[in-house]
Amino acid sequence: MENKYEFDEKGNVNNIIKKNRRNKLYLFIVLGIILFQIIIIIILKINDYNSNDNNSLNQSENNISNIILNETNINNNSIPNSSEVNETINDNNQIIDNQINNTINSTNTDQSENINNTNIENNNSKFDTPISNNNSRIKNINLIKNIISANNLEREYNHEPITNITIETNHLDPTLKLKIAFISDSHIDPDNPKKRPFEKNLYNSFLNLKSQNIDIIIFGGDLCDVCSENAFKKFLNIYESVFPKNESNPILLLTMGNHDYYPSKNKNYTNYEAQDLFEKIFKVKHQNHTIINNYHFILWGNQHIDYDYANSNIRWFDEEIQYILKNQNTTFNNSIKNPIFIVTHFPPRDTSFRSEFWGSFDVINALYKYNNIINLCGHSHASLIDENSINQKYFTVINGQAISRVTVDFAENNIDVPTDEYGSDEFSYENYMGVIIEIRNDKINVKRIFLNDGTFYDKEWNFNLPLNQNNFIYDDRRIQFVNPPYFEFDDNENKSYIEIIKKVINGTERFHMKFKQAVHDNFVYGYNISFIKMNFLGKKNNTNKEILKNKYDIYNGYQGPIKESFVYKDENNNYIEIRNFTYFYISDFFLKKKDRKKYITLLINEELEKGEYKVVIKAFASYKILSINNITEKIFLG
Repeated sequence: MENKYEFDEKGNVNNIIKKNRRNKLYLFIVLGIILFQIIIIIILKINDYNSNDNNSLNQSENNISNIILNETNINNNSIPNSSEVNETINDNNQIIDNQINNTINSTNTDQSENINNTNIENNNSKFDTPISNNNSRIKNINLIKNIISANNLEREYNHEPITNITIETNHLDPTLKLKIAFISDSHIDPDNPKKRPFEKNLYNSFLNLKSQNIDIIIFGGDLCDVCSENAFKKFLNIYESVFPKNESNPILLLTMGNHDYYPSKNKNYTNYEAQDLFEKIFKVKHQNHTIINNYHFILWGNQHIDYDYANSNIRWFDEEIQYILKNQNTTFNNSIKNPIFIVTHFPPRDTSFRSEFWGSFDVINALYKYNNIINLCGHSHASLIDENSINQKYFTVINGQAISRVTVDFAENNIDVPTDEYGSDEFSYENYMGVIIEIRNDKINVKRIFLNDGTFYDKEWNFNLPLNQNNFIYDDRRIQFVNPPYFEFDDNENKSYIEIIKKVINGTERFHMKFKQAVHDNFVYGYNISFIKMNFLGKKNNTNKEILKNKYDIYNGYQGPIKESFVYKDENNNYIEIRNFTYFYISDFFLKKKDRKKYITLLINEELEKGEYKVVIKAFASYKILSINNITEKIFLG
């Protein structure tokens, strides 16, 4: 027999060799155990996959038969109703202010902002849009199972059944298929310490939309100025005071905005608590997918204050879009030319007006590849009178302005609220606007409506269906057709075009500057005004301090005030300091044409010291198109 052992010089078994062989044996045993575990895991995965595949096959078979899980008649008592309104309007002769006070008082009875999380409803079950409100216009509601499911690492954004609603439209025009109103940013304050008229603006908006025979009202977020149960309830009560239950009302679709997550003084909600509060009160998911008369509406809500979307939320949206594309020929979406409506609070970055500073990169990255969508967005508060409030650079973006107030800026984090000659911003609350979208057989008409009185802006936006880049007309090519504004001058070279006026404001004497507005075929957006002052320093330069602050190129940034200073020598070797202060002023362009003033009076910044100045006034229109001439004069403040 072959010797299996090796011996040392003394005839004993070699322990080192024996130990090495024993270690090899242990290694083989460990590897065998690991291999056995891997085989078991693979077998379990295969069985789980087969089980899921059988479920998917069953769901697919149901999908072939429209995969309708539940058909519910709108008169069924199982559909939940929103909370009762304490007082509603009786007749149209009732005063608006009294009605607003009644609806606000009805919510002030419960001032508690502390909500026990255990009392918040589990919102994974079926929702009624409240909103449907036992609406007699609705013929039926179906729930369509979305067979895509997301495996999310953050909060679970499950794909709820898609609500498929069929409504009756009673438009006299047979080519009019749907009439949609889009409004945004009411900023209802639970306490309203500044007594701003935002509740009244919301009430007037709903009231004037009611007379337009609207089929769907879409709200683009920032219902509240801060997250508050009281503010959410104020919004719902104001809506129901105009659209009482059991009437033929429009469908109301809602999404959340960044201010709907802001902490209130009474409670700091987490992001998830804010979403649960919204869903509890409005009986609808903060992001949801609804089909109405064959048109898809995806309300893609943001999850927090910031512009960045969570990865799970981006996946949710992308999979909802993919679901539509994979089911283009099903009975609930039988027309491929029907545009898909995507509602976001944040506008896509670098598209519509102000989105270069207030837009989201996540939104543009998710949407740019699709032509056949209409993105309705809020947040910017940009006036709808600006023609770049619609943009078709990649797809169709429509800005919703704000029914609270207009704000404008030309640089990041530099918000300007329009003010009058007394420094008051109250007139920025006037002429709040929205859009009415009319879907016809082969085209879409977009009308801009003043919601304070129900009148319309005189220019419409119209585009053909189906939407694709071949028929986009509202893209950046429009810039080349924008004419520059200009100032009108007389032949008299000695005529002064600037008037300095002293007025007392809050007990303090302030300087104002009055001049005739520039002329433009659309509107003058605002003015850049430079105040240039010369200081004679004599034979010595004693200016050792640094005066240069916030230096920006006026033609790029439009950020102000721009303050700059430099010193030079004249021909007599005298030092002269030049100080330049440039300010950005907003015109009254966002008012109706009949309300815009021929002469504009501006409040001069009080940091300007008394003395003589050279003033240069430049006007500009949309797309920052500067005027072809300027007003240049010397003035004296003193």
